[in-house]
Amino acid sequence: MPGQLTPPLLTLLVASATLCAVAAALLVRARRSARRTALRLQRRDAEIGRLRHQLQDARRLEAVGILAGGIVNNLNNLLAAVLGSARLATHEAGLPAPARQEIDRLLKAGHQATDLVRELADFYRDADQARRPQDLLPVVRDTVKLLQDIVPSSTEVRAELGACGPVLATRGGVQQAIMTLGSGAVRSLGNAGGRVTIRLSEQRLDGPVAAHPSPLAPGAYACLSVESVPTDPRLRGSGQSGTPADGDLAALCGMAGDQGGVTIDDSGEVESCAIWFPLIAWRVSAGVETAITTMSPEAPAAVEPEPLELEQPAGSPPRATILLVDDEEMVAQVLARGLRRLGYRVVIHLDSRSALADFSQTPGLFDIVITDQIMPQMSGVRLAQRIHDVRPDIPVALCTGFRDSFNEQQARDAGVADFILKPTSHRALAAVIDRLVLKRMEGRG
Repeated sequence: MPGQLTPPLLTLLVASATLCAVAAALLVRARRSARRTALRLQRRDAEIGRLRHQLQDARRLEAVGILAGGIVNNLNNLLAAVLGSARLATHEAGLPAPARQEIDRLLKAGHQATDLVRELADFYRDADQARRPQDLLPVVRDTVKLLQDIVPSSTEVRAELGACGPVLATRGGVQQAIMTLGSGAVRSLGNAGGRVTIRLSEQRLDGPVAAHPSPLAPGAYACLSVESVPTDPRLRGSGQSGTPADGDLAALCGMAGDQGGVTIDDSGEVESCAIWFPLIAWRVSAGVETAITTMSPEAPAAVEPEPLELEQPAGSPPRATILLVDDEEMVAQVLARGLRRLGYRVVIHLDSRSALADFSQTPGLFDIVITDQIMPQMSGVRLAQRIHDVRPDIPVALCTGFRDSFNEQQARDAGVADFILKPTSHRALAAVIDRLVLKRMEGRG
């Protein structure tokens, strides 16, 4: 009949309506999915922004902590000189009463300043959580054992670990770096597995080396590397890339410090990533002694020792002969003046290398060595070790205003007998000297 739809046409119309309904449903679903995706991206961007602000705040706090550490050391040296001179002035004969009162006020203010500096040191310990003197070897060794227990049986984890000098890092940060790089290396090998090698060694760079975030300067470093080698090189692509992602790379670079960095080599069958930590102490490697506290290849000229001066009654023997080593001339002079008034013979050196050379020529002249810890060419702990190589029985006292600059057990292993915190009085210093010298003379030191 005219006006009626034929079955084929009716079927076509039904199919078209069905397709339109399906297309409309798919379009609605796609729009909903796009909105959900946009919301997820917005949340992700907001989270990235929040984490970026947190990272910036953490870096600011870290920078303040590092600055506080340097300020603590310098202020302690200045206070030691000021308070030492003031104490010496109070013993001057014929000092007018008004002048003595002013000196007493100066001493009182100096002691209050000392308390403030110690509070600043406490702030440094709280703020500088990411940069503490660390011995990497035990941390890496323990973390490698943990990694070996959790990797698949198809992957072998090897450790080639050597001793190296201390670096500025945290135990947790080093552990996290090893787990991040190690797990990435394992993933890159895929199901076929292979070998992951973790290495720790002390290395010296003679020239700049390309790295993230900036080239490494010449100097001595502790190098922590993770290397992956697949069982079948043809299956390397079956796993993920072993190189750290941008976020992980930024975290690794931050942990290495301003003078450190990260190097990546993924050009061949072997993928490797290495973190370079600048060393912060003296270390002997392969028979060559290198200065780590400075990145300059040129050593400054040695300072000649001060001529021997005695301030004691003629004919009376000195209570002890002291080798005093401190790179701050004001501190060395004020300590020496006070000790000489107390009856000691004092030889001053402003350079640890010249002090070692002087001691090596006449080791029997001295009864005790008093040395600063933080010095530009050789730390006090390292100097103590070198002095004990020449004469093992001589007591060495470490005088420092910054206790976090050394590990106490390592210092004692190097031959340090006692620790003196700056600023200190001449009487307190004399008490330590007499006790250590007496112990040595009695055969108990």
